[in-house]
Amino acid sequence: MAGRKVVLYYAWSRPGEIGAPLDVIENRFPTLFESRRMGYPRYEELSDPSRFDQSVAGFLDHIMKHNFSAFIELAGALTGQPVAEIERVTDDGSLTVLDRGILDGIDTLIVISFDSLRTGQGAGAAEIAAVREFLAQPDHLAFVCPHHDIGDVPDLPHDERVQRQIADFLHHGDKTIPPQQQFGGFSRALLAGLGVPVENRFGFTLRRKPTDPLPRSRPRQRSTGFICSRVSIRSTCTRICRSSNVSARLSPSLMSWPVRRST
Repeated sequence: MAGRKVVLYYAWSRPGEIGAPLDVIENRFPTLFESRRMGYPRYEELSDPSRFDQSVAGFLDHIMKHNFSAFIELAGALTGQPVAEIERVTDDGSLTVLDRGILDGIDTLIVISFDSLRTGQGAGAAEIAAVREFLAQPDHLAFVCPHHDIGDVPDLPHDERVQRQIADFLHHGDKTIPPQQQFGGFSRALLAGLGVPVENRFGFTLRRKPTDPLPRSRPRQRSTGFICSRVSIRSTCTRICRSSNVSARLSPSLMSWPVRRST
């Protein structure tokens, strides 16, 4: 690990996420205020609005990005190198594409694809080519994390749709998750370009006790394959080594769940 250089690439568009209308609960992050209200007394240290933005921006900065702080600290200690954090689209609308300028000189790429599908983030041909070139080096690693896509059942009658969304909501276990939340457009495009067209249809969670319900498999009709044969998945994070040449397995701490290839 010593000497390795790591980049953490957040694939979201900050204006796209922060500008989501708050009167629609689907397909948006919660605000920091909502997270504090739902999780009280958790996050009480973030309650001062003069210090902490209580909007979606505050949630991204003080909860989402903070979730990775322990990893960033540990990776920096193990490698002896600072971990670079890059946001795809920043507050002022500036776009930082995942190109050779970012990948040159690094050893490990981590793509955090918490980008809402409605914001239209996707890896372009040049970005896919750059990552493929990056992975051609034997010691390079990329972790591509699509995260969850839940509640997308538009063709069902209303009552059945609500029941399916409730099942997804209860299984996911996060009370701030809305009935429908679709993430991972950038990572889907990147993985498809690398020959691993994964669809992140579910929200993985630990089975906390034997009486907890098992996950429900709900593949889309257009998904005709079965478990991806050359992908390693752990907590919805796909690890791609070189040209996706890794064996398939699921973390023993997670319930087995079919991951389907899109056609």
